[in-house]
Order: sequence, then structure tokens, then C-alpha cells
Amino acid sequence: MEFLDLTEKEEKIGKAIVNAAYNIHVKLGPGLLERVMKFA
Repeated sequence: MEFLDLTEKEEKIGKAIVNAAYNIHVKLGPGLLERVMKFA
């Protein structure tokens, strides 16, 4: 499968999203405990 190259703007947006998700993960932890996830 072939993909088009990302524009500089798309690359910048993607990096901002990944960085935001990483920072949230670092501050809050990896997520809900397994026992909580079973009831979601």
C-alpha cells in the first residue's frame, strides 16, 4: 500500500498530538486499572 507524504503542517499537527498524549501519560499514568476497565 502506498501513502502520500505528509505536508509540513500535517507533520507538525501529528507531532503535537503525540506529544500531548505522551505528556498526559507521564502525568496521569498508563490508564485505568484492569479491574476498572472490566466495568467500563
